Amino acid sequence: MRQQVISVAGQLHVTVPKTPAGRRQVALDAGTVRVLARHRKAMAGYDSDLVFCAPDGDLLIPDLVTRRLRALAEQVGLPPVRLHGLRHDAATLLLAAGTEMKVVQERLGHTRYATTADFYTTVLPSLDRNAAEAAAALVPPSRGVKEVWNHTGTTHVTG
Repeated sequence: MRQQVISVAGQLHVTVPKTPAGRRQVALDAGTVRVLARHRKAMAGYDSDLVFCAPDGDLLIPDLVTRRLRALAEQVGLPPVRLHGLRHDAATLLLAAGTEMKVVQERLGHTRYATTADFYTTVLPSLDRNAAEAAAALVPPSRGVKEVWNHTGTTHVTG
């Protein structure tokens, strides 16, 4: 069953995701699959069908998870992170790795491509630099022709 834990007025509730896009499968890398398999084995005997829960099987309080994440990040010298911020970090890393925006949209469960594109293209200035370098790489190198701009903006081509 696909479910999520939400906090409403300080009370935790297990619900289904609110949109069909929220009910999706996402591919995981082999390392993450191994870690989750070990985690599942360690969870054997817990009275919960959640992937993550408290040692007694109760729901985890999101604010406490965020505090723990911040403490762990500090221990290893990383900037502070919020639980929900991990979604944004993952999307940013995917884009930095060259993943197509449509794939990132589907992984995040955004129903509109524009939502993903509007938010994440402003997050990564390096995407603009990468695009400039990629476009320049498609242009054949010059063959001894130099273009010179003078102070009036006029172009002079010299050989």
